[in-house]
Amino acid sequence: MPQIVLTEELIIRNLDTLSHGGKRAIALFIEMCKRLHEEGARGALADWVTIAAPALPEKERNEVLVMLMCSHSYLNWRTPVRSGSGASAPILH
Repeated sequence: MPQIVLTEELIIRNLDTLSHGGKRAIALFIEMCKRLHEEGARGALADWVTIAAPALPEKERNEVLVMLMCSHSYLNWRTPVRSGSGASAPILH
């Protein structure tokens, strides 16, 4: 897989997609994060999140944050979700 270079053109094109919101925007945001992480491009990943997250509409930005927290909870806490409570957050003791 070729290394991603965050050029001004790529960023502008992606910001347009992100700003329109929807599933496509969320998928783009996550895919770029995933690819930059896989390449070990920590600085580029930090730059991408700093630039791209504010471009997402609030609803999509919140959805990405919920996905992040669910993933983080699963990987770090492995605490079951209370059934019937409607909560998807881990149970903290």
